[in-house]
Amino acid sequence: QKWPLIKIKILLLHFAICEKYLKYILYTKNLINKFLNLNYVRGLYLNPIIVKIINYSFSAFAEIYGFAGRKYNSQVTKYYNFYNKVGTSETTREINNNLSLKEIHIINVEPLISFLNNIYLILINKLYILYNKIFNNILLLNLSLNNNNKIISNNKLLLNSSLNNNNKTSNNIWFNQWLAGLIDGNGYFGISKKGYPSCEITMNINDEKTLKIIQNKLGGSIKLRSGVKTLRWRLTNKEGMINLINIINGNIRNNKRLPQLYKVCDIFNIKVINPISLNINNGWFVGFFDAKGIITYIIKNDKPQLTISVINKYLNDIQPYMDILGGNIYFDKGNNGYYKWTIQNKEDIIRLYKIFIKSKSYKLHRIHLIFEYFKLIDLKAYNSIDPATVGGGENNELLYKSWIYFNKKWYKGYNYNLKI
Repeated sequence: QKWPLIKIKILLLHFAICEKYLKYILYTKNLINKFLNLNYVRGLYLNPIIVKIINYSFSAFAEIYGFAGRKYNSQVTKYYNFYNKVGTSETTREINNNLSLKEIHIINVEPLISFLNNIYLILINKLYILYNKIFNNILLLNLSLNNNNKIISNNKLLLNSSLNNNNKTSNNIWFNQWLAGLIDGNGYFGISKKGYPSCEITMNINDEKTLKIIQNKLGGSIKLRSGVKTLRWRLTNKEGMINLINIINGNIRNNKRLPQLYKVCDIFNIKVINPISLNINNGWFVGFFDAKGIITYIIKNDKPQLTISVINKYLNDIQPYMDILGGNIYFDKGNNGYYKWTIQNKEDIIRLYKIFIKSKSYKLHRIHLIFEYFKLIDLKAYNSIDPATVGGGENNELLYKSWIYFNKKWYKGYNYNLKI
């Protein structure tokens, strides 16, 4: 059955369009309706990619169904005034006849419509598949980035946790060394008549906070000793004593304390570890200083002289100070004789400041004032009010007041009578 002839009127555009893209569009009214009236192809001829696709589609149809017309130079644009071709330039230009209505007789248009519908469905399907691929790739990329961020975050947490654990371990080791030094200086391991072991630490009344630190970590009791301005921490329970021994074992080195530790360890069947080698960062130095140390100044040749010292009955108990920290040791005949390690040089004191600033006793109060002391000494603020002295008159008087104020801080609450 032949298809009926269809009479259609075509509104010619006033744009010059490349010939090979235009010559097949004028075959049918349905084609124009499909590609000009639908919203999604408005501006079709301005999109080179879509024009290329439509060109291939129309060319293929024309070859199959015999509608291919004469071929012209595709580089020359033509204006179709129905059957007559008029040469134009490469650019869009206005035509004398802006609008032209013509009639075209077309036979058998159904195959063209079916073919174009198939092309349209294929294009839509391809675009849908492409969209899904892009969307899925973006989704996978986001998931991958999120997973990487989680991995990085978890690694950071693990690293921070590891660093914190290392810091805690390092702090615990230093504390154990400090506690052993404190026990070597002011401690005592004893066994009661009933065979119960115990440990005691006696300190100045100003050092209650120091004993509280130990009590919070190990338990025990703190009591004021009658008749003297001292406090005593005492630990007697079995579990606490075993914990204490495990903490300080290998760090006790005092001539008196080490034999006492052996006796207590025999009761608990614990092997005593020989004292480890000391270095400048070992907390034992600070612990023994908190027990047997002194920081003070004396007037020598009309000038204050700052001294940091550690005293003990036995030379080998303070020998590590001179061997590792420097300074000097001399024997003092007073109080039945004792040995004293000292540093007086400004450079040595500043060099060892970073060690003694870790003190947990009330002596830390004076450690904090060391730099202020040296500043006032450099200014000679200690001189009496005399116009002839450095600065003279009113200026020197203000400096001297600064020295008086410094001394009030230096001696505030300070009452140390060391037991040798």
